[in-house]
Formats: sequence, C-alpha cells, structure tokens
Amino acid sequence: MLENPPARALVADDSAQMRQLLTMMLKKLGVASITHAKDGEEALSLLTDGDFNLLLLDCVMPKVDGLEVLKKVRANPALSTLPIILVTANADASTVKAAIQPDKRADAVIVKPLSLKTLGGKIRAVLTDKADSPSQAVALAAPTLDFAAALTATPDAIAILDSCLTVRWLNPAFVAATGCADQDAVGKPLAVCVKFDQSTIDFNEIWRNVEKYSFWRERIVLIDRSGITKPALTSLAMFRNDPDDEKGFIFTATLL
Repeated sequence: MLENPPARALVADDSAQMRQLLTMMLKKLGVASITHAKDGEEALSLLTDGDFNLLLLDCVMPKVDGLEVLKKVRANPALSTLPIILVTANADASTVKAAIQPDKRADAVIVKPLSLKTLGGKIRAVLTDKADSPSQAVALAAPTLDFAAALTATPDAIAILDSCLTVRWLNPAFVAATGCADQDAVGKPLAVCVKFDQSTIDFNEIWRNVEKYSFWRERIVLIDRSGITKPALTSLAMFRNDPDDEKGFIFTATLL
C-alpha cells in the first residue's frame, strides 16, 4: 500500500479486463475511489466534470487515443498538473518520445504486462516528483527514451520475452534477421518466430545453462522465413527488474 495514495483515480482503457486488473491493483495500493472510462472521449468528459488525483491512460483507444487525451489535458489549465501515467503495450522509442513531448508531458510510461510492485513504484515516484518539481518527470523519462532508442537502433537482433518465452518487444534488426515482423511476432512464442538449424542447437543444453547461470550463448544457424540460413552468435539471458518480479528474458542474435 502507498503511504499517501491518491484519493480519486481515473482508469481509461478500452479493455474491460485491463480496467478490472488496474482497479484491483489500485485498491491494493490504497486508492479509495476509482472511476472507469472505456475510450478517450469518455475519459476527457469525466476529467472535465470530476476531481481526480491520478489518471492511468491507455495509449491505444477508440474515438480519441491516449496521446491525444494527453495533449488535450495538458492544454487545459485546470488539468495541466494532473499526474498521468501512460500504460502501453508498445515499448518502442517513438511511443515514449511522443508521450514526453512538451504538449503532452506524461509523468511516466508503463509497458504492459505490469506488476503491482511496478505500478506502485511508478505512482509513488510520480506523486513525489509532482510535489517536488513538475519538471522532474520529463527529465526522469529521458533515460528510458535513450535506452529504447539504443535498442531500436542496434544492428543486433533483440527480442524481449516474458516468463513463458512469449515475444513482448522486438527491434528492426530482429525482423531483418528472422523475417518475422512485429505483427507476426509480438504475443507469439519465440519458437514460432525464430527457426534454427536443429543440428546446431541443443535445447536441453540451453535450458540447463539458463537455469544454472541465467545466461546462454552459442554460435548457431538461424533460418529466416525465406529459408535462407544465417550463422549467428545467439544469446538468451534471464532478468528480473526486482527479486519479487516475474522473470523475463532477452534474446539476441548477431549475424556473422
């Protein structure tokens, strides 16, 4: 539970399941009053009529999307300092960059799926920053932007996976190396997106190394969707943002 939770929060998301999940998390964090909006238009109407202390805002919604809601809220003097956390399934640099532009100024960006610990930490940081200095929020977002931009620009193929080895994010080099585009890969198991020459890889050895050392690296042969073989130095590393968080994985491939 937060030490000083916001009294009233608005959750704007077109997914009923996500609204329920965020509501459950906010209640566990001590937020007393939670209102829902199923699209950007409804969110703007509720914000105009209500007195909210926090907005959790989905990026992609019908009628008015999250970034446009941000822009309209920041242009309204009565709402310009409202703490806003953008919740998005898209972790690419362009989304983060757009969210922290001067005409939008999201106080934080969270990438789905999210944990209670992550949400609580973001809310705590945002409320503290607002109390100290409104300008700090944009400054704190800059390292996230730089990191995302670096992953996007690197020539090495990179995919970020959840605990089930499902692809949650990939960079352009991953598409070039595997032939598996964003719309085909995100939400799919890594094994569906990346094909290997079976003679160059031992999956049992991979898991033994990852379980024992949290890391595996080997030279293997990738097979892209056109059937072209590509020798690559490939790695799979396990990570956790926090000891209590669910584990994730980073897959990388450097074509040789």
